[in-house]
Order: sequence, then C-alpha cells, then structure tokens
Amino acid sequence: VDTSGLGAQGAVVENAQIHRAPALALQASLLAVYADVALLPSVDVESHPLPPSFCETLASVQEMLLTIVDTGTQTLVAHVLEVVASGKFDGREDFFGGILMFLICNCLSSKGGGNDMARLYRLRHLFSELDWEHESIESIKMQIRRCIAHVGFL
Repeated sequence: VDTSGLGAQGAVVENAQIHRAPALALQASLLAVYADVALLPSVDVESHPLPPSFCETLASVQEMLLTIVDTGTQTLVAHVLEVVASGKFDGREDFFGGILMFLICNCLSSKGGGNDMARLYRLRHLFSELDWEHESIESIKMQIRRCIAHVGFL
C-alpha cells in the first residue's frame, strides 16, 4: 500500500511496519491457518461466537491492514477478514469495514484487477450492514466517491 500520501506520518508507519514485519507475518499466518482449518468448515453453519483471542488479534491487525508493507502478509489478513465477514459468526460486523476498505483501495490502485473487483462484488451485501451515520465510516464514503470516477467501476 502506498503510504507516500501520508508524508512524515507515512514514513513513521512504514518504518514501524518494517521492524514489526516478522511478528506481523507470523500473526497473519496463524490467523489464516485458524480461519482455514477451524472457521471455513463452519462458515455456513448456524451463528456462533468467534474466540475472543482470535477477535482481539484480528482487530489489531485489521487496524494496520492498509499500512502493512508486505503484500503477502496483507493478503493473509484480508483473506481472514473475508472468511469472517462471509460467515455466520457473532461479532463479524466488526470486520466488515476492514475487508471492504481493503478491496476498494485495491480496486482503485494500479495493482487492482478483476480478482479484487470480483471479491468486492461478492461481498457487496456487507455495505448495507455498515452504520452509515457513524463518524468512522467517512473514509469508506470518500473511497466510494473515488470509485464513481474510476474507469474500473464504470
């Protein structure tokens, strides 16, 4: 993800990410393994809670998702968010914004392609679940406005 638009703050974020990259990659890998082994088989099962430690860890990496320098780690985190958002898990709504913002940003970037567009389309029902009155939604609103003028969305 390009952090150049953040100026000095982007440089600090990027520098911090480089130093934490191995630990973050390990967290992302563990989350992805758990999601694939324990959650994917139960995605369509009746609603049930996610383990609190899983939610806490996923929430912390979700906050950093758009600033993660390593694309492999970023992809793992996005995959886990997508599994959780697609399932019938209690508390999954806490992760809707993270996966939607990630996919929108990827679709708007030069590296975005049909795969990200298809994933976003597959998760389009999540937009109706967002709290459009909450102040935290402003960044997604801004990205959606950018989509209107983007050739990939026309």
